[in-house]
Amino acid sequence: MSWTRESVYLMIAVLGGLLGFGIWYDRLAGRLERHDQAAGYRAILTLGGVTATGMGFVVVVRSVELGVVLMACFCASGLPMIVGEMRRAMDRRREEELELARAAREAMDVER
Repeated sequence: MSWTRESVYLMIAVLGGLLGFGIWYDRLAGRLERHDQAAGYRAILTLGGVTATGMGFVVVVRSVELGVVLMACFCASGLPMIVGEMRRAMDRRREEELELARAAREAMDVER
């Protein structure tokens, strides 16, 4: 890729757009976390950011083929993390439910 004045301006525009997206996306993730809606989905939130970055890359290098390679690499490394995060979140929820059930049984035993 040769750096022309046009390509530099394009790069600056894409980086500015990705910066704005990152700020907005961080606020969205923070809102979800405050309402306890992000548990188990943080990796998917990360996937959204990675996808936006990949799209910016495609615009700058002007090559869908390179973008596909980049996204395939991200998928290969990210898929295990997404599955793992969701599995850990389900395990935490299951443990919380079991703890609540134990506490309820103990409370009922105390009342007798």
